[in-house]
Amino acid sequence: MIPWPPNKKERMVSPVKTKRKTLNLTKVEQLSRKMGIDKKSSKSQNTISMAGLLKKVDKLKSGVGLGPQKALASLKRVKELQRIKVLGFKNLKPPGQPKKNILERLKINTVFVRYAAIGAGIVVGVSLITGAALYNDAQQAPIPAFSVVLDGQVIGYTKDIKPVDASVKQFKDELEQDYNMDVSFSQSIEYLATAVDEKQLTDINTINKQLKASMDVKVRGVAIVIDGKETVIVKDRATAHSIIEGIKAPYKQASKDTQLKEIKLAEDVRFKDKLVSYETVTDKEDAYKLIAGGTEEQKTYEVQDGDTLWSISKKHKITLDELMAANRGLDEDDTIRPGDKLNLTVPKNLINVVTKEVTSYTESIPFETKTQEDSSMYTNQSKVITDGQEGVKGITVEVIKQNGIEQQRVVIEEKVLKEPVDKVIAKGTKKPPETTRKSPKTTKSSTKGTKKTTTAVGTGNFSLPTRGTITSRFGMRWGKLHTGVDIGAPVGTPIRASDSGRVIFAGWSGGYGKLVKIDHGGGKVTYYAHCSSIAVSKGQKVSKGQVIARVGSTGNSTGPHLHFEIRINGKPINPLSRVR
Repeated sequence: MIPWPPNKKERMVSPVKTKRKTLNLTKVEQLSRKMGIDKKSSKSQNTISMAGLLKKVDKLKSGVGLGPQKALASLKRVKELQRIKVLGFKNLKPPGQPKKNILERLKINTVFVRYAAIGAGIVVGVSLITGAALYNDAQQAPIPAFSVVLDGQVIGYTKDIKPVDASVKQFKDELEQDYNMDVSFSQSIEYLATAVDEKQLTDINTINKQLKASMDVKVRGVAIVIDGKETVIVKDRATAHSIIEGIKAPYKQASKDTQLKEIKLAEDVRFKDKLVSYETVTDKEDAYKLIAGGTEEQKTYEVQDGDTLWSISKKHKITLDELMAANRGLDEDDTIRPGDKLNLTVPKNLINVVTKEVTSYTESIPFETKTQEDSSMYTNQSKVITDGQEGVKGITVEVIKQNGIEQQRVVIEEKVLKEPVDKVIAKGTKKPPETTRKSPKTTKSSTKGTKKTTTAVGTGNFSLPTRGTITSRFGMRWGKLHTGVDIGAPVGTPIRASDSGRVIFAGWSGGYGKLVKIDHGGGKVTYYAHCSSIAVSKGQKVSKGQVIARVGSTGNSTGPHLHFEIRINGKPINPLSRVR
């Protein structure tokens, strides 16, 4: 009879944790010896011993012919056989006995063992209960299963991985539908083959809840990288491309005589695919505002009485150029009034659009004035022999702009379309006769001749109207034509008529401030702007070099200077091309 309970060494014997096909024969031999099966005995002896034990199992099931002690001993042997089953019972199968039949016979489902101590003796009772499990110390064999592992941590056990896979896929599909983006999980899910007690299997719903709670969800976004710095993340490349093209769009429109040769970005802009949290993705509209609007907060100023562009720029410690750039479309000659709002900051664009344009236009060629002596006329007399006519030239230029503001202009071609015609003036050399009060006719004749040669008619030769430094020349400036030249000089410096003529305007004129206009005849008019004071009046005839005003900074002025223009038939020309 096998002693009960087994000694400590016997209790340490446990199923072998190896693949199912591997068998620890040493432990099987130990168990065989415990059941009275000699490992040196013949194959037939092993079969008889096992067959005899199986008969006892049958009797134990029926409860016939066994006393309490024999029943308990048989149960112990059955337990050992069950342990052999875990180790690989198929290797001990007797000849002629199907493995399935033997295993079934070893399942004793109707035996319950109860024992208690009374006094010095032990009474062992055996109760047969149909449908109960083998005695309470018996163990069931593990079943094949899979451990569900998330980032190295087991979150459950399942016999079938297909429902888990299907649940993960469904979770991913739902997220992609909600986010309208490609979704990815940063953790890895693994299924490892194992064997567990059936009670250890995890409900599929529990596994699904644990997965959803633990999964780190990422979306596949696109970062817009500007000069190596990630600026904003959007949902996909199509959105990123649309934003950049939207920033370029306003600068793709060219005028009738302008051809857009190239448009590009001043910065290195790239798109980078990236797995990110959904919360870091910016929608298209906000991303466009961020990139197009720049990084600097806009500040505004309300124009006060007496303000000029120059005084405003000086007050806020910015240059006039910066003030003009912050208020696109504003020219220094424009009128500003109290209550007007001006931007004081130039946004630092994250992206700057550079365009290269080729444009063609015509420009007048000023005629020259030539003088010839005429001895038949008095020195105070002159007449025009040939009227001057301006020529015309066609000019083709390449213009580089950044964000619509001209940065550089290069003349590609210049062609004369019409040659100018020189103006020829005859000037008398004969000394005029002296007149007396007794010769009214002579006086009338002389007076009449004097009227013909009045200083109200210009000579056509212009001179600079004041002394100073030219601070701004004629031409394109801030995207607009600067119609004259600026001559910087202290306040109060005299301003003289560039040529003889008649004053046709003297007073305030918007952005020009205090302005004087002189008509020199032949369609020629000169402008003298931003004066501090005016010394002539409308209709007055002035001589070349006569003081007509003084330098100031009225109107839209950047500081004390004279803005001087020459216009022919209403069209401004470069004054420096006519000054002698």
